[in-house]
Amino acid sequence: MNQSMPRKRADELFDAAFAAKWGARQGLDGETRAVHRAVLRCLLAGPGPAASAEIAAKAGLALDRVEAALDRLDTADFLLVSEGRVHLAYPLSAAPTGFAVVFNGGRLCHACCAIDALGLPAMTGEPATIRATCHHCGEALTLRVGPQGPADAHEVMVWVGERGDLRGKACDAL
Repeated sequence: MNQSMPRKRADELFDAAFAAKWGARQGLDGETRAVHRAVLRCLLAGPGPAASAEIAAKAGLALDRVEAALDRLDTADFLLVSEGRVHLAYPLSAAPTGFAVVFNGGRLCHACCAIDALGLPAMTGEPATIRATCHHCGEALTLRVGPQGPADAHEVMVWVGERGDLRGKACDAL
């Protein structure tokens, strides 16, 4: 029996609780947002988790203020902090995932999921090559993406499932 996958728009996948969580995030103060940007710069710059002291230096803030901001960001599920180090800050993971993003010059980052990998070139304004594996058949995939979107001429499909409790997990299927 041939069953087709249901198709939904992105807005049809959001539930009220998810929308409320995103709404609450809009209330974060400017200093906390500055620390979040510093975290992203740290994870974009190099491999491994970002230490609080490194983040403080990039943010130009005292360590205690950065640690307080990291607590707020962790509580709001912007990132995952463990033992004073940021291991995940959407859209980036400090650990390898199924979505490697290689920027010009060879700088390697790992995205939390396929959507995040596709968005990193737009976020950074830099072209990149995404390396992943097909969720369905296991075939290696390579896709060049520029700040404006896919640069390759072939079609791309992203598999989207029901949202579960993904706290602290990086999605690993394309």
